[in-house]
Amino acid sequence: QAYAVVPEGSGGSFTGLSVYSETDLGLLYGARTLRQMMLPSLRGNQQGETEVEVPELTLVDWPDIGERGQWGGSASTDLAWLAERKFNVVEYAARLSCDAAGKGSAVVAPALLEEAARVGIKIVPYITHLELLFQIYNLFEQKPEIASTQPLPSDYSPGVCFSNPESTTVLEDWLSDLVRIPGVRDVMVWLSEAAAPCYCEKCSGKEPFTMEIAAISRAFDSARKHNPDAVLRVLLTQGSYQVNDRVLDAAPEHVKITYYHGGLTYDSSHNPMIYPRL
Repeated sequence: QAYAVVPEGSGGSFTGLSVYSETDLGLLYGARTLRQMMLPSLRGNQQGETEVEVPELTLVDWPDIGERGQWGGSASTDLAWLAERKFNVVEYAARLSCDAAGKGSAVVAPALLEEAARVGIKIVPYITHLELLFQIYNLFEQKPEIASTQPLPSDYSPGVCFSNPESTTVLEDWLSDLVRIPGVRDVMVWLSEAAAPCYCEKCSGKEPFTMEIAAISRAFDSARKHNPDAVLRVLLTQGSYQVNDRVLDAAPEHVKITYYHGGLTYDSSHNPMIYPRL
């Protein structure tokens, strides 16, 4: 994203500017900055011609923060507007489906990826909170063996038994589809929003969120066979908040972690949002 703008001259006279960067994205940022600097001077003259003032300057610029982004709302339809303001990442809900046999598929609109590439924004498709997806797609009915074993009333909504290999099959399907999409490198999975421990013989006594992130990592490692350059991101939740230290310790080194808390993230105060452990 870094670039340099330097003046060019001939015979001691300023003749124009050159933009240099080591990447295409850096050139895009340099051109975008110059356009923003010159746009206020754009005007027509009496001869019907267009005039613009070209500043004589030397400029070296790079971002203090590597990623500046947004998720949800109208972000996916505001890519050009966001890019003009130097936003460069949009997290986008992947379009997920699951057939009657429990086979999952995931897609991202090609037009969205094309527009993102044009304006220099990275699209990160995400898979939302796992416990919701398992309920939405009736996976507990299709694969009753993956429902958590719990000493609770029968009307209680079950969690997921992440000790059962079948519990990550559909997640692996979704991740495999996403990492194979041209233009997609990073993919994200959101942890469940509430802890629903499984009390089966293999799960009993284990922290459910550490088991969840381990299962997500296994599914991703399998999916990454289709794209060795793929990167996994995991979103923390208010459910994992009390054990985030254990979740971080359980996450493999290559996994990127995003902090989120449904009760604390939406805060307009000036209090620090990211707490020391993170």
